Amino acid sequence: MILIVGSNRDDVLYFQSVIRNRRTRNILGKYTATIGDIFNQTVMILDNVFTSYVSSVLVSHILESEIISLVVMVGKCYSFNDQLQ
Repeated sequence: MILIVGSNRDDVLYFQSVIRNRRTRNILGKYTATIGDIFNQTVMILDNVFTSYVSSVLVSHILESEIISLVVMVGKCYSFNDQLQ
């Protein structure tokens, strides 16, 4: 299974639109994961994961119960340096 984690709904919108055989799972009582198939590969999609601390806790929790082969973090990158591109 591939785990896709995004900080907001817009980050995972494409993946949500192409997923097939959609089902949901509640993670830690607060987060809802969408599970399904994309191009014959099972994926789990998490959104509204705002901080790296929360994402590490969620990924660790999911790794205990699922066999995950790849974790993909999608979203925007920010920098405090204006010269960084």
